[in-house]
Amino acid sequence: MQTEQAMQPINEMKIRIEAETAAELVEIFGEDEAAPYIAEYSNFMEMAAMLLDAEEEAKTQEAALKEQIQARQLRAKRFSDRQARLRVILQQMMITAGQRKLELPQGTVSIMAARPKLIIDEEALSDDWMRIKKEPDKTAIKQAIDSGNEVPGAVMSNGGETITIRRS
Repeated sequence: MQTEQAMQPINEMKIRIEAETAAELVEIFGEDEAAPYIAEYSNFMEMAAMLLDAEEEAKTQEAALKEQIQARQLRAKRFSDRQARLRVILQQMMITAGQRKLELPQGTVSIMAARPKLIIDEEALSDDWMRIKKEPDKTAIKQAIDSGNEVPGAVMSNGGETITIRRS
């Protein structure tokens, strides 16, 4: 359920001002004692609550869309399977009736020889017939870099920071 705050558009400039105000209060009073001043002299906490509500709403929308996509993919598969079954029935009906070609208002249906399909037993093939996919071994590269070795063409990025949200 959307809260009124979560439905409001996000004003990034206002958020930036509130964050700067909170940072100044922390600088003045210290991290441990700034909280009451932040609550009294800025809308920082309300803005943070609004952003958290908006983030949760976005997460809910994402989950709902993924569920809809999955349901529609299943439905599309059912129609694809139905189409294949109908084609088989039509082909069997034409073969039984001895008809290789039907001209109908909806279109012309013909029975033709299918192209041969390639059937492969990978275990029985020699390496001459195999293609090798070249890709970096990221696990080994990371272990080498973590061990202090230099790997030309690979470096570790600055991990930056991330946010953790624990819901109550």
